[in-house]
Amino acid sequence: MRVRVGVDQKQSALEILELELALLRSTKEGFALLLIGLDRFRALSDVLGYSFGEEVLYVAEQRIAAGLREGVCVVRLANDEFVVLLACSPMGEETAIIARRLADQLQRPYSIRGEVVNLSASIGIVLGPQHGLEAELLLNRAAIALRSAKASGSGTIEFFAAAMEERIKMRHVLTADLQQALALHQFEVHYQPQVSMKTRQATGLEALLRWRHPTLGMISPAEFIAIAEQTGLITSIGEWVLHTACRQAALLPHPLSMAVNASPIQFRDSAFVNSVKRALASARLPPGRLEIEVTEGILLEHTDNIIRTLNDLHAAGVRLAIDDFGTGYSSLGQLAKLPFDTIKIDRALVGPSVQQRAIVRSIVALGDGLGMSVLAEGLETEEEYDNARFAGCQLGQGYLLGKATPAAQLEELISRLSRQPAPLRLTGCRRPIVRKWA
Repeated sequence: MRVRVGVDQKQSALEILELELALLRSTKEGFALLLIGLDRFRALSDVLGYSFGEEVLYVAEQRIAAGLREGVCVVRLANDEFVVLLACSPMGEETAIIARRLADQLQRPYSIRGEVVNLSASIGIVLGPQHGLEAELLLNRAAIALRSAKASGSGTIEFFAAAMEERIKMRHVLTADLQQALALHQFEVHYQPQVSMKTRQATGLEALLRWRHPTLGMISPAEFIAIAEQTGLITSIGEWVLHTACRQAALLPHPLSMAVNASPIQFRDSAFVNSVKRALASARLPPGRLEIEVTEGILLEHTDNIIRTLNDLHAAGVRLAIDDFGTGYSSLGQLAKLPFDTIKIDRALVGPSVQQRAIVRSIVALGDGLGMSVLAEGLETEEEYDNARFAGCQLGQGYLLGKATPAAQLEELISRLSRQPAPLRLTGCRRPIVRKWA
């Protein structure tokens, strides 16, 4: 290596990088700046200690050096990150190969003081001169790429793209505007029907939050829920959705139910159960007509507080559904111990392949054994509907059966679904699966 910079050296990382960049700029060649971050390093350092962590970083630095040709600039920043600066082709093909080699070397087990630890490394890459010439700008853009890489999963490599910067700017705008959205009545709740797979008639609705931004138009929850969770706004927004949905449910024909999504952050709040009870009492809605949905990821936490919340809600008569089942890492043993009433199968599993059909049949059998209903999400075609019905799913939801609708249009939607005849034929499935509810 040409340079090895530790955090204790007088010359800053930026000064070193500026000098090295000046040399590269003088050659008129393309170059790449790689920002390497060790995944989960801080958690490891917290558990095993600062000095242990420093030894891990020293080994990581040696592995980076071994994976590079002589004369390449390597700078260690004042944390668990390393910068590599090297000449490359304008398209960065060689850089991608080098980055993958470094990531592979850094994920090998580390043997320190008799302890063996496993880490991985994510890498953000910015190419010059097209994405910058100055060290600070390049570092900032490499950091953006690194954050994107880490968000995609451990050991990921990402090249900086201008769209990443635009997403960050948009996130800042949404974060600022979200603070006022509830007070300015910009949120709306739309309702998507859930239907019986046997009769194709509505059995309930799912409440889906929408944000009608004054300049950006309708914004999907996928774009702002994470921001609401990080800023703590999810509690007040979630409570508003719960009260709004319960009031709407009270106006629906009996016995249509109402499903409302809850964030894991709401579940960690000890006041959540009382919030649900207040919403039910205010709307004079029987608890059995409300279903609270949580994603499968909440099962990973399995804390006493979350289990208590689930049990308290169920004891109050509220139904519970586990959403996007089959896409996470929860065990079947966990599911069997918790008081869920409905399993919602992620739409990615409702397909025509032999493997997909086998998975859905297994989930249906699991639900049957545990006394849980099974709902197939994201049904968009008749073939998907038939696949889910043949596999034994009792309930369905998706664009094919009805899109999310504003409250003003619910009467027409429910009227249409109440007249829906039961399906007379099934297509696209090779072998029927006969179950007691089919």
